[in-house]
Amino acid sequence: MKQRAKISQSGISLVEMMVAITISLILLAGVIQIFLGSKQSYRLNENMSRIQESGRFAMEFLARDIRMIGYQGCASLDSVQPNIIADPPPVGGFSNDVVVTGMDNVSSLSIGGLPVRDGTDTVSIRRGGGCQARLSGNMTANNANIQLTADSSCYAAGDILFISDCKDVDIFRASNVSQAAGTITIAHASNVNTFNFLSKAYNTDAFVMRFTDFVYFVSGETLYRDDQPLVDGVVNMQILYGIDTDNDRVPNQYVSAGTVADWSSVVALRVSLLLAGPDNGVVTAAQTVFYDGINQVMPDQRLYRTFTNTVGIRNRLP
Repeated sequence: MKQRAKISQSGISLVEMMVAITISLILLAGVIQIFLGSKQSYRLNENMSRIQESGRFAMEFLARDIRMIGYQGCASLDSVQPNIIADPPPVGGFSNDVVVTGMDNVSSLSIGGLPVRDGTDTVSIRRGGGCQARLSGNMTANNANIQLTADSSCYAAGDILFISDCKDVDIFRASNVSQAAGTITIAHASNVNTFNFLSKAYNTDAFVMRFTDFVYFVSGETLYRDDQPLVDGVVNMQILYGIDTDNDRVPNQYVSAGTVADWSSVVALRVSLLLAGPDNGVVTAAQTVFYDGINQVMPDQRLYRTFTNTVGIRNRLP
């Protein structure tokens, strides 16, 4: 019987090992490069989505309030001046020359304890709106308490309120707010008003709404409406005001706040926002962005985008 020959086995050579390691490193480098590229694409898309979402929300907030500047119901300020009995009244009143005002490229300014970002604009807006409800009772005398069906949390004693129909408008302070059997009763006593008489006894075609007075501004990198933070990532806000110079209710030119001589002639606002993404290192080099009429080199490697919208003031347009 023949004996089987022993088969000798030897290891791989150093050259083969080095070739295998080199190939493995090349493959690993490719995988890492694909991963890093995918991660960078994800960061870029994520930052772009955040910017677009923030820009859309910011413009929606601003446009909604700009359109409603000077709103006091179906009676416009051009035809009806409100009868103000609130005591103290809204500072500056409620007229066409105060319902919208602005400041251009502010410096060292604080609003409500928040520092306004230097070089940005602010815009102040007054209008009626919110908690709007029609009258439901006590309509026989102009000194009677106002009754309506609404959410009681909308109103509180001391609030400045409108009561309005298409012919007349009164601005008063609520001295007391109570609720019983689904009916809200709002008193307007003389302790918070110059007297407790409205300009007339309103009927069911009238409604009550809150007086709102607020300012939009940028603090840090957040857009605020008064003390309410709205949108993050806003690094600049510039506003131009469309001026009607020939009384046809169409803007003839757009100017900065410091150039507006008559605020009652403003019929539109052009808002430009500069937004930045939350992450640095998203772009390979600092962007050059055309904003506010010039090319500006950004201070870091975040993603930046501009948003511009022109919004007409409904009560002043033809």
